[in-house]
Amino acid sequence: TYSFDVALSESRYSNYYTKLQDRKLNIICPSGTDFSDPSVQKTIWVIIEKYLRSEAKLILPDMVKLLAGEKSLSYNDVKINKSTSRWGSCSSRGNINLSYKCLLLPEHLISFIILHELCHTVEMNHGEKFWQLLDNVTGGKARALTRELKVFSLSYI
Repeated sequence: TYSFDVALSESRYSNYYTKLQDRKLNIICPSGTDFSDPSVQKTIWVIIEKYLRSEAKLILPDMVKLLAGEKSLSYNDVKINKSTSRWGSCSSRGNINLSYKCLLLPEHLISFIILHELCHTVEMNHGEKFWQLLDNVTGGKARALTRELKVFSLSYI
């Protein structure tokens, strides 16, 4: 499971700075920062999003490559985006798009999203053949994992 801590601190500087050390994202804020201020909270969230996106670009393409190899599925390319409506998508050219927000999910659901999109490289719809293929690559758990994923919402992240 992917996880990291966030620590907020203040410094004498007038700008925000970040430092990643031992799976901890340290966000150093200007002295006197009012953490209850909505604009400060937005700034901190933007910093966290930037970090997550950067990490997703390092982690998710490797996961796609590994799972594609294990399941003998192919794809063209992987892109990381900031989708607020879908965890992932697959183009007719075999390009897989994944939201960086996938990193906030349990690892088995990240794998499921990737497998779902890899199956779309074979079946571009959600017909019976698609579900059979997805069931095959998930050990018969496609519907259960779909239900489990629905508990999580991109709109709250």
